[in-house]
Amino acid sequence: MKLSDSDLLKLADLSKLNLTPKELSKFHEQLTSVFEMFEKLKNVNTEGVEFLSFPERNRMREDKEVSSTGNFLKNAKKVKNGYLKVKSVLGKAT
Repeated sequence: MKLSDSDLLKLADLSKLNLTPKELSKFHEQLTSVFEMFEKLKNVNTEGVEFLSFPERNRMREDKEVSSTGNFLKNAKKVKNGYLKVKSVLGKAT
């Protein structure tokens, strides 16, 4: 896949990246390299290779309810009625 300059600029914009021309050039080289690796993978012969699947059992630990309020409240700058008090971000509190 050939990556055009306009594709690169659009990708940077969508990623909210403010890149300098030097950074854009480096980014272009790096992405081109990644796309070239994917092209090589497309050509790998996978004939006769069995599909790899994982068992459906849960390998994660069992969920356990744990109270952690004491841990973070003791380090908080401000606590009010057992809650962490922070500055209002939506406007004046009522």
